Amino acid sequence: MSKNKLTLYLEKPNARFLEYLKNFAKIANSLLLEIDPFGKQFIAKTFTEAKDSVRFSAVTFDDCGMNVLNHDQADEVKEYENYRIKLGVLSKLSSVIKIIDRFESDNKSYNIIINYDFKKDERTGEITECIAENIQFTSDVLSMKLDGFRPTEFRYLSDDTFNNKVAKIDDPIEFELTSECISNIIKTSEIVKVDDNKDMLVFYNKGKKIYVKDHIIREGDKKEKKELPENFSYLIGELSEAPGEAIHLPIFRKCFICMLDKTNENYTVLIGNSVSGVPDRLVLKSNDTETKIVISTVNE
Repeated sequence: MSKNKLTLYLEKPNARFLEYLKNFAKIANSLLLEIDPFGKQFIAKTFTEAKDSVRFSAVTFDDCGMNVLNHDQADEVKEYENYRIKLGVLSKLSSVIKIIDRFESDNKSYNIIINYDFKKDERTGEITECIAENIQFTSDVLSMKLDGFRPTEFRYLSDDTFNNKVAKIDDPIEFELTSECISNIIKTSEIVKVDDNKDMLVFYNKGKKIYVKDHIIREGDKKEKKELPENFSYLIGELSEAPGEAIHLPIFRKCFICMLDKTNENYTVLIGNSVSGVPDRLVLKSNDTETKIVISTVNE
């Protein structure tokens, strides 16, 4: 057993941590979860399979009803206080959710114990990573364990890269998008959908007003593709002033649903020039949690 152990205690279980994980499970059954024992929060970022959309979200231990019961560390890591424990949940996120749901349903206090080890730089001897080896869940009546976590199987996206490249928007145009409006976009587009792998939603403006419409291209011969008229156009917001250039941002409908279906959060949507110099993504920043979603536009 590892000499390094973080024990979290839930005196009054709530569903916040479960909801946090379920939002990622909509995207994939794998997740690289980072646990910050000193900042007392969970941080995670995950991609769609095509890597055309990414979700970043953080939630505090306090919000999840968790307290640090104890943090046992080997002597050599006690001074290394700025690390995050990386927990690579490979193809078993649904199992983690089921275990937590099982303990939450008992409505009793329980512990989550993360046993972890660390890696050092071979040249300098400095710690480079802290890797979770297994998780134990224990209460007065039940004990369960999961192991075999493998963070090395994941492509790591640092906070700096996410904030300063992936989600970076210069001089953004902003508008608000409520959870109700998101639900209405999905429900309306469901009525007229044609092909889940090809259907697009287009965000566009008429003066100060922001709309979304469906977008279908029918495959013709190799020389031309015929764009069909939209089947719906939906007014979703209004800008403080009309933009200098027209907005036209197509995204895959399935990405929008994957990232936002059944959300209860309200978002600020950012549109503007990205690091590439052209508008090529939608950035949605939650007004309710530490969540950011980036959806790449489609090259028509």
